Amino acid sequence: MDVSRYYLRMARRPAGVPHPLSWVRHVDSTTWPASEPPPWEPYDRSYDDELELAFKLARCAVNLDIPLLRAAREVGVGWARAKEAMTDLRLYAAPRRRGGAGPLSDSAIFKRFARDRKRQGRICLAPGCNRPIPVTKRLGTYACSGRCRKRICDAGGREAVMAAEAASREAAEEVAHQPRRRPNRHFTVHCGFCGATFIGDEARAAFQAHRRGQCWRPV
Repeated sequence: MDVSRYYLRMARRPAGVPHPLSWVRHVDSTTWPASEPPPWEPYDRSYDDELELAFKLARCAVNLDIPLLRAAREVGVGWARAKEAMTDLRLYAAPRRRGGAGPLSDSAIFKRFARDRKRQGRICLAPGCNRPIPVTKRLGTYACSGRCRKRICDAGGREAVMAAEAASREAAEEVAHQPRRRPNRHFTVHCGFCGATFIGDEARAAFQAHRRGQCWRPV
């Protein structure tokens, strides 16, 4: 591995692009708060197995933003052992499908995780159907069954259904952001002597007339 080329590639990497080994956070049992790796420790011969060693190497590499070769030196393990540990972790995290041999590359693991996230949480696009789409379906699938696919076609196609849903969401957001009108409360006056109640715009005048002519009040 040419370390000088690696550092040159890292120096040219735009801000926000993850480290090649940052995919480990998806399979690490220890939480990475705010996408930052947890603290790493030197290699412990009596405790660390291959997977735990691979986690330590990845945490060190991402934390210090260094290549795996440098991380192996920092952790205190030989280069051959470090490569074997990372191979085991790659096979554990993203084994090849259809009986392929060898581990996936870091970029291939990133792409697989991204596709898996897109497959999760998909809802059928047919109007009135909220059934989830199985994760085994390809990414372009937008209907949970052939019947719902026909309903989407009858509604004008996928684009028409999506446009109608977008317009419905915009209308709902506009209604939600409109200021709420206070309910019209009728003016109410209660007589403290006899308990009579007057409601409406003319309540005050009716109350005054009531006090002058009908209501009992002390002299």
